[in-house]
Formats: sequence, structure tokens, C-alpha cells
Amino acid sequence: MDLFLCERKGRPTDELIRLCLDSYDPEGLGDARIERSEKGKPYLAGDFGVHFSVSHSGSYWSCLVAGSECGLDIQIMKEVDEVALAERFFTDPEKEYVRKNGREGFYDIWVRKEAAAKCLATSLMSVISKISVADEDGLLSEAEACGRRLRFSSVNMPACGGCDLSATMKCAVCTDADNTENISGWVWI
Repeated sequence: MDLFLCERKGRPTDELIRLCLDSYDPEGLGDARIERSEKGKPYLAGDFGVHFSVSHSGSYWSCLVAGSECGLDIQIMKEVDEVALAERFFTDPEKEYVRKNGREGFYDIWVRKEAAAKCLATSLMSVISKISVADEDGLLSEAEACGRRLRFSSVNMPACGGCDLSATMKCAVCTDADNTENISGWVWI
């Protein structure tokens, strides 16, 4: 799995996706068309064995490219009422995780749920209360959702122009549990 990151600067999403796909597989995806699902999720038309997920927060845009269904979410950790949001949307163990870990804990949970929704090709609201990504011991590396076993990874954001993005942003990746691909790290595009 490859992770790509850039400052968007007005570049069209399809152009950025194409840059990521060409970097991931420079030989085989040149003619592949990028289309959109009913819910607006971009995907490759045809069976190329390559899947991707995009996310953006603030001026940053990112893309995960993998050999199976995948989900990616990045979030700038804005000031929010994390306890109230957790009470409204999270499971009991997740609420406790937020109480113990504050804003960072809230975003640890949020990015995993967003990544899961993208991996499942559904809306966040359809899974937010139905999947638990934490228990009394902390964040889970696997969880069940919509009849599928999912695997989660938290990914540290890289430094950019002398700024450590991991201090202000959170990132999570979600794949099918049987996906054994490793995350190769961030590539700037």
C-alpha cells in the first residue's frame, strides 16, 4: 500500500489520483478511467486489482493505493467538543477512550470510523455507531462491520516544510482483515 500526500493548491482530484496511480503502477493503469459511485467515491473502471481512497483536510490532500478495498482518512485536529460528539456517536468503550485521551483520542476514533466507511463504500453515518474501533484496552487493530472483518492502522503524518504534521493531524487506514500488504510510507506528490 502506498500513501500519497500533497498540498492541493486547486489541482483537480482526478489529476491527483492519476499521479498516485501512475506512481503505484507506472506500467498498467495508463488507460484506466476514473469513475464515481452513486455516493461520489472515485474508483477505477474495470478490473485492475488496484483500489484507492482519497481524503483531504484543510489544504492537504491524500490518497491510499492498495491491492484490495481500502479506506483512508486524514483530519486536522480542530477544536471541537469531543466529549459531546463522542456521547452522540461513539460506543461506550470509545467514549471512555475519548474521556481518557481528550481531543487526540477523539480524532484517533474519528479517522478510523471515516476510513472504515470509505473501505466499506458507505456513508459515515451508516456505520458510525455500528462499529467499535476501541475497547477497554485502547484502539483495536481489527473490528467487524457490515459482515466484514476490517484491519486498522494509525499512520503518523510526515513533516512538511519544517512543520511536523503529526502534531496537528491524525491519519488512519482501513483494509480487509486478510490484506497483508504493508504501508510503504508517505510519498509527496
